[in-house]
Parts: sequence; C-alpha cells; structure tokens
Amino acid sequence: MKNLVIIIFLINTFNSFSQNWKLNNIDNTKEYVYQYIFSFQNEDDNNEFNIIEIANSNSTELIGYIYDKLNNPISAASIVLISKSKIFEKKLQADFTGVFKVDLPIGSYMIEIDYPEFDKFTTEFTIQKNFTTQFKVNLGLGEEIRNYQIDSKNELKNDEILNIIECVSNKRKSKNFKAFQCSEKEKFIVSIQI
Repeated sequence: MKNLVIIIFLINTFNSFSQNWKLNNIDNTKEYVYQYIFSFQNEDDNNEFNIIEIANSNSTELIGYIYDKLNNPISAASIVLISKSKIFEKKLQADFTGVFKVDLPIGSYMIEIDYPEFDKFTTEFTIQKNFTTQFKVNLGLGEEIRNYQIDSKNELKNDEILNIIECVSNKRKSKNFKAFQCSEKEKFIVSIQI
C-alpha cells in the first residue's frame, strides 16, 4: 500500500511539474512579500526525430531536415555539432527549406538545434565510414510566452503552488478567464505577468 501511495504521488508530481515555477523575488517592503512565477508547456511540446544511415562510397556526410509538427520547414534554425572528444565544434544554420548538410570526420557527436518559440533539441549520434547519416527532426513548441505571477503574503509550500497552478490551468480554458479568479486575497493574488 505504501508503494502504491508513493507511485501515485510521483505520477501526480510529474504531471504537475509539466509547468515550470520558481520563487522569483522576496521583497519585505511589500504587503505581498513572496513573488512566484510559472508558465505552462504547450500541448504540442515534444520533439520527434529519426536517424537513417545510408551506405555509400566515400562520404561521411550529415544531412538534416528540420520541421515543425505540421512538417513545415524551419528555416535558419541554429545548429551546433560537437564531437564527443570536444576537439571538433561546428555551428551552422538550416537553409530556407529547413535543410543543412555538412561533412564530418568519423566519430561520435552531440547535436543541438535551437529556434525561438520551439523546444531546444539535443541528441547524440555517430558518423561511420562510408555512410551518409540522414536526420529528420520535428521540433515541438516551447513554453507558452505568457507567464503567471503569484504574490503571496507568506511563503507558499510546493503543494499550495501546485494547487494554484491547477486552478489556473482549469480556469484558463474558459472564455472569460481572469487570473485573479484563482486568488485568495487575504493570502495571495494571481495575475498575468506583463
């Protein structure tokens, strides 16, 4: 029974932590001393990718295709390639069709792909002799731009913050949502951060 309770707690914790929150400021000169901020992940926030290795003659080329979730190309995405030995580093950008090509020495690499409003993508791969490596990435959306703020008279515990986040999450789906609907004015006030 104890293990079941721990598992349920962990599941609830991981579900709740899909939102990021932090203590942003403590100002003892204000009535609401503690300031917390949080935001929500977009529904479509996961990156997806696949790697295909194609046998060929003498090439050790990496060809990448960067798209959004609807398979629209993401042009000018920033790409950083770093060898596992950290001897080699290359920075480049995808072209207007979301494609990049580069010849690499044989070895193991880490790739980082970054573009505003999308989740940063990172993975490892290997370049083998006489193989072209094709890489397709569909970037998920990053965090929502809107941040919420909780101004509290007292320091809030983790479960109290998670309850506030859940309230905002449930109510923000309604047409006439106002962040203060999740406030308890004697304890804390919730607002949208500008």
